[in-house]
Amino acid sequence: SDIGTIIAGGLGVGLYPTSSAEQCQYIINHADAEVVIVDTARQLEKILQVRAQLPKVKAIIACDEGAAGAYPGVMGYREFLEFGQAHCEQVLPALEARGSRAQPRDTAIMVYTSGTTGRPKGACLSHQYVINSVESLLATLPLNDADVAFSYLPYCHVAERISGLYNRLYAGVSAYFVDDPAKLWSYLIDVRPTIFPSLPRFFEKVHAQVFADLE
Repeated sequence: SDIGTIIAGGLGVGLYPTSSAEQCQYIINHADAEVVIVDTARQLEKILQVRAQLPKVKAIIACDEGAAGAYPGVMGYREFLEFGQAHCEQVLPALEARGSRAQPRDTAIMVYTSGTTGRPKGACLSHQYVINSVESLLATLPLNDADVAFSYLPYCHVAERISGLYNRLYAGVSAYFVDDPAKLWSYLIDVRPTIFPSLPRFFEKVHAQVFADLE
């Protein structure tokens, strides 16, 4: 959805799964978002709590088909794809034309802070910024289609958005999605990733656990 939005000349904005309904409301309105996509019933309920305070939102789309069917005015992701396929020939030329007009310094994505110490702040990142970041990462740590990586951090976080999503697509790296973080260790043994980017706190916990086991 994020890549499709960018290709169509739109702008992708991430929401933290841990954000409150009020924080989601603020980000959606601050970013002038017109479409909101959620994955689970829990996230959908959060958005519906503040639906009346989202004047610019034209559509709410839920990946959880059961949750989508339980609420009026919510479109399921499968229905969303079918709608696009049905209208593809009519709208595709206009979308491709709009997307192709994008300039390097145009904003491609907006990344918001978590908002734990105040109002979330949105950083506007350009197409040029994204490409430069990806190419800098690959110059530092070359990757190719023989590499394997995990994806378990939220894409609304700038680190996973750039290094986890765009970097892997750019380099052709296979990504395995972790559906349950509690199973991460068993998945590591099964998948045996060649690259494992994460946040400092994660490696601090690993270090602490190893030394605790040694003691």
